[in-house]
Amino acid sequence: MFKTLYPPSVQWEITPLCNQNCIHCYNHYRTDFDSIANTFLSSEDYFLSIAKKLIENKPLSVTITGGEPLLVWNKIKSSIKLFRENDILVNLNTNAILVNQEIAEFLYSYRISCFVSLPTSDPILCDFITSSHQSLEKISKGVKILREFNARDNKRKIKAEPKFESKVALIKITPSQDPKILDFLAGEGYKGIILELFGLGQAPAQDSDNNWLPTIKRLVDKGIIICGAPQTIFGRLNPNVYSAGRDLQKTGLIFLKDMLSETAFIKLGWILGHSSWVKENKVQEKMLENLAGEFNNKISP
Repeated sequence: MFKTLYPPSVQWEITPLCNQNCIHCYNHYRTDFDSIANTFLSSEDYFLSIAKKLIENKPLSVTITGGEPLLVWNKIKSSIKLFRENDILVNLNTNAILVNQEIAEFLYSYRISCFVSLPTSDPILCDFITSSHQSLEKISKGVKILREFNARDNKRKIKAEPKFESKVALIKITPSQDPKILDFLAGEGYKGIILELFGLGQAPAQDSDNNWLPTIKRLVDKGIIICGAPQTIFGRLNPNVYSAGRDLQKTGLIFLKDMLSETAFIKLGWILGHSSWVKENKVQEKMLENLAGEFNNKISP
């Protein structure tokens, strides 16, 4: 299987088999009966082997479709489990007719989202489209089971931590920008600064008329937390590629990998709001901890 240069989203047609015969579906007109027969012969290990090859490409998500995937449920659930264990999102495209308590519990446990195919809300028309009897009633029953397992758990309570340090700033660095803005913020009592860095993690340095590195190092030595975030939506800082990035590392600036600058701004304010973490010098540790998916480990440096 080929290797991709970026995290793909995959749609896997797991089987052409279906318990409906919808007139709008290409399966209705399918004539390659060999592929249908092969589904019966395919084993759990066969599906697992495909899943492992997909995982090698580090996809962001996998959508499992058919046919009707639940017709081969016992053969594919181990593959779904493997995807989730590798932090890959899984979507299941199903008509929900075969959903039962056991399947719903599995889907809920592994946080699998379901896209339910419902042709129409008209019972008579639904039977006509699906070429089956009482199809709307059967689909609705499956959806109800899924909803019961995705219902809010009132026993779990949210514990808010409304701690936030307001003296935090976000600066987008531009070519030839004067670093005096950092001294101004320090003079105003700011405790944390997020810098949107160039490219893989650079700022104006020795070759610039306005060298930011001495100012950054001086403020970091004074105890002000300065972090670097990328200016791009997708992408990851890697300060080791160019000498400018390596020199910036020596100032004590914290590189925040692929974290969005706006996310970094809120996170830094929240972390600095916890005085115990500040006293214990845990700010850098907490900023680099993946608390809520703010780092995407599938994006390579």
